[in-house]
Amino acid sequence: MEISYPTKHYLKHNLTHSLIELREFNNLIEEFLAGEKYKNGLITDNDDFDIQRLTQGEYVLDFSNSFPNILRSSNLTNIITSFELNFKTFCEHILLIANSPFGLKDLKGNSDFEKITIVLKKVAKIDFSKLEDEWNFIDNSRLIRNKFVHNKGVINITQNDFTKLTKFIDEHPLFFDKYLYDGKYYHIKIEKEFIYEVIKKIFELLEKILQI
Repeated sequence: MEISYPTKHYLKHNLTHSLIELREFNNLIEEFLAGEKYKNGLITDNDDFDIQRLTQGEYVLDFSNSFPNILRSSNLTNIITSFELNFKTFCEHILLIANSPFGLKDLKGNSDFEKITIVLKKVAKIDFSKLEDEWNFIDNSRLIRNKFVHNKGVINITQNDFTKLTKFIDEHPLFFDKYLYDGKYYHIKIEKEFIYEVIKKIFELLEKILQI
């Protein structure tokens, strides 16, 4: 089926508004981190995820690793959630136009993302070969989000998505770092460039959908 321009424009308008706000919010996060990192000379770079102990026995947040990871992963969650909410509405509208007896929640799939993919491929008949780069990047970013939401950014080598996620991380060394501990766990560190790249990929995806 052909998706009407107003339907696609509605998706772009709503999601763009949300992304602009979240990008500005991320600017504030990074400005805050940059300002606090060396405040009063108390915070120094290191490769540990633990909080840092001052000489007087007090504890401060680690502005090199732990605290940035908390803030960036939180905003990643906001971005992916906004993406999913807007695309769910988009897909519900597509199903309505197609006179489908089913809603998005009735479809088989392990996640909302999988159900959205089914609607766009099977009902809207979108050629995903044109969206593959952006869609896969966003999907992998969603999986990274899930690791922070459900497992504090830890990947277990026994989990099914271990190979997929570590491959994605290794392919983007500017966006991530990972630390192995206990021989079977990787802790993900998010770099600031990653959040901006996720937003960029979503904008690029929206432009491609408008042109379909």
